[in-house]
Amino acid sequence: ADTAVLPAGGLADRAAIDTCLGTLSQKYDEVKGQVFETMNKHYRDFALAYRDTSELTTEILAVLGDVQALSTRVKNGDLNAFLTSAAEQKALTARLDTTRSAIAVLKRLCEIHEMLGQCDVLLGRADWGAAADSIASITDTLQAVAPAGDGTCDPAIFGAMRAEVRRLRGQYAALVEKAWEAAVDARPPDADAPAALEMRRVVQAGPRKADFAFPSIVFASARLGTLPARLAALARFLLKHVLLPLATDTQLVPEIVADPATLRVTLRRSELPAKKAKQAQRADPSELLTRIQAVLEAVLDRFRGDDVTYHISRTEVADIVGKALLPGPAGLLDTIKTQCLSKTIAAGNLESDTFAAAVRSVEAFDAFLLQSGLNTDAPPLAEMMAAAPACSADQRRQDLLKAARDIILGDRVQTVAVEEATERGGLLRDRTGDGAAEDAAMLASVFALPPCQISASTHALVQLAYSTLDDIKAGDEQGAAQLFHGVRDALDLFRALVPARWHTNLETVPMFAAVFFNDCFYLAHHLTTLGHQYRRNLPPAVASGATFMDMVPVFHELGERHLARLLAVQKAALDEILGPAVRGFAGIANDKTHADIARAAAQLHAALDRLVTAWKGVLPADVHLAALGAVADHVLATAVRGILALDDLPQTESDLLREALQALLVPVPGQLGLDAASPKLAAAVPSIRRADQLVTLLAARLDAITDMWTKGQCVFTAPEMQRLVKALFENNDRRARCLALLV
Repeated sequence: ADTAVLPAGGLADRAAIDTCLGTLSQKYDEVKGQVFETMNKHYRDFALAYRDTSELTTEILAVLGDVQALSTRVKNGDLNAFLTSAAEQKALTARLDTTRSAIAVLKRLCEIHEMLGQCDVLLGRADWGAAADSIASITDTLQAVAPAGDGTCDPAIFGAMRAEVRRLRGQYAALVEKAWEAAVDARPPDADAPAALEMRRVVQAGPRKADFAFPSIVFASARLGTLPARLAALARFLLKHVLLPLATDTQLVPEIVADPATLRVTLRRSELPAKKAKQAQRADPSELLTRIQAVLEAVLDRFRGDDVTYHISRTEVADIVGKALLPGPAGLLDTIKTQCLSKTIAAGNLESDTFAAAVRSVEAFDAFLLQSGLNTDAPPLAEMMAAAPACSADQRRQDLLKAARDIILGDRVQTVAVEEATERGGLLRDRTGDGAAEDAAMLASVFALPPCQISASTHALVQLAYSTLDDIKAGDEQGAAQLFHGVRDALDLFRALVPARWHTNLETVPMFAAVFFNDCFYLAHHLTTLGHQYRRNLPPAVASGATFMDMVPVFHELGERHLARLLAVQKAALDEILGPAVRGFAGIANDKTHADIARAAAQLHAALDRLVTAWKGVLPADVHLAALGAVADHVLATAVRGILALDDLPQTESDLLREALQALLVPVPGQLGLDAASPKLAAAVPSIRRADQLVTLLAARLDAITDMWTKGQCVFTAPEMQRLVKALFENNDRRARCLALLV
């Protein structure tokens, strides 16, 4: 380029301008520095430096002259022309760079064009692996040279290239899809045939029906990005229709027919005799894992491509298949655990040769999964077998709690008669020698179980507790702890479930509440000695705390609380009958009122009779007497209080009240099954003496009442006697003398 761009009358050339500007700039900086140094000197040096400052001033004036001259030249256009020339040079350089980029893009496009033609040739001669590699390379190259929008290449060219690549890729993808479908034939089961998988080594594909080797199909699918989905679909088919049926149905066996050209996998049902079929209901780990491994090895072997140039390694294929096949709640590993290993652990002897063989087979299967590449992430099955003692104990505890729950929530209508002779255990049973008589007496008074009726479900629960503790082995410390505490938890389930499930029945049905009371005391009876009976069979670490005694008062309180609640409900129901009758005592002379009171008495005794029927032979004799006595006592006490509350009792009304009270009183001993003179009657129904004496007092003369009081035969208090005398007798001197004695 020509550098003589300044006019002839100006500076000689561009170099002269650059030199001048550089000199001026340098001179200006020097002057500025010297002025700064001078101004900063101390005042004492000012006089000496005055001469130097004058010289500097002269130099500054010279520099200003040069600057003025340069400014004049700039105004004449010399510098503007220079800047214009520099901009033109920059634009030319940018165009040169753009041209070079366009040339590079065109070269790559030419390469892509040649690769497209080559790919067509590869497809034409059925070189499937090379064609897949070529299509992938074309796609990568085209993405690398995509237009940037700077005009370096016409976007239409790229559009045409992309369309051609899409066409070629779609054509090849359809070909690979057909080839895969021909090579992998997975048929689900139907009514006529079981599930079957056929894998062919070579299939015919393309317009010329050229051979398409299965490893090349796999490689092509990988290059097209469809291999993971195809392998996942194959894994799901194997899992659903082959492997899971093998794990869940012990009578299914795989049939594997393999030759160099074809692999066929299907299932058939083994024909076992009925006895062996029943024994085979639980899968044998060794046999099951061997069958599963045979299927997986046969399928993975079809992906071996050592004899093909383009192929995917079997390990890479196994990794994709394993991720779709093994993990997850419904995966193969979890199915093997739940359907086979957990049952083996729960049912087998962990120290037997059979269990040791199962452990070895699991370890071998884990090694196969690892070496084949199927399992690189999931925990191995051997971990479960290593934790078998803990798993077995935990599983047995879970089974115990499930069985206990089913028993507790089962039928509570059926009852079982129990007594001391029918039960296991006991601290003092069958003692002989010195002290045996005393022990027998204490047994009868403290530890004996009285005859009663309990629910069949509670009886079964206690038998479950005994059978579980019987299974504890002295050397199995972990299992002993799990089962011992499992029994405690099962009994706690009874306390939690029965009151919650049947709370209405417990409050309203006398028979149900009575049986529940017996259940609680029956459980407490066995818990008193249960820990003592089995402590010697437990490992030392468990035996030190092996007791159920802490649960005894809990069950006692539970039974008593619910029986007391039922009695309260029964008393409230009787009050609804008794209340109107007591309020009618004041008008008992009225025929209608008298009839209502008589009817109420009959209803009260009918209610007591129903309780007698519900509880007779169910509750223990002493509890039966106490419960019925509490209800009868409530009735009599209420009636006595009602009569004593009356202010005036004429002869007619007192006779009618006496008759009504006798109607309530007379049937009670027979309902309780006692003689009227029995001390047990007075203990069970404290108010019966008051009612009986009130019947006498209502018909007694004033002198007889005074005589009874002075002899200490009255069961009523002084205020009660005073009130009764005032109600029965008119006010006179004789009554006054009697009242004076009633203190």
